[in-house]
Amino acid sequence: MKKGVFLILLILLTGPWCRGQSPVLPLFAFQKQLTLKRVTARTFLIPAVGIQKGNNMILAGPVIRIAQLDNALSNKPILTGIQLSEAYFFPNKKNSRLQFYAVYFSKYQEIEEEWTGNFWAPLQKQYIDYEAENEETIWENSLGAGISWNFHRKLRLDSSIGLGYYLSFTEWEEPEESFNPSQNKDYRGYRNNGLFYSFQIGVTYKFNGFFVRKI
Repeated sequence: MKKGVFLILLILLTGPWCRGQSPVLPLFAFQKQLTLKRVTARTFLIPAVGIQKGNNMILAGPVIRIAQLDNALSNKPILTGIQLSEAYFFPNKKNSRLQFYAVYFSKYQEIEEEWTGNFWAPLQKQYIDYEAENEETIWENSLGAGISWNFHRKLRLDSSIGLGYYLSFTEWEEPEESFNPSQNKDYRGYRNNGLFYSFQIGVTYKFNGFFVRKI
């Protein structure tokens, strides 16, 4: 039964890539991304690998957060999750270096932040140090439009802008010390769900293609 389900999924997922006479092109992309939720802006680096067949492209890669621009989070690079993207390039005129495309992004992240602080304890009449931890799980999905500049036979510059919807969940780990709940630190600056904007720019390298036999 499990083998049957696996084969059905394999056929459904690979079928569109096994039709036609276009070669399959392995890709490597290096992208920089900016997302904006309310007043919170974050920047990311996303190295990705994937394939392109005809006008269709799929990429997947790790998400490395560079910074949160309001300095609520540390600005050191940190691996936070993974991003999948699928794009469709609209046919253009022959010999044209510019090409428009539509793109879908799905990004999943798990973020852990730790910090230290202190609070005044009236009974002890002294400041007490504490360590706290906050965990966020966030899932973003967006649709966008972009333009590519094929400045070399194997290289192109991609840029896009998109609008999407996110879901964010947080868990607070209280410290062992006596603690005032009002000290809970929410670094997000946005709600548990809502709309967000995304901006992305990157360079994609196209390796030599190969043909896939029909299933």
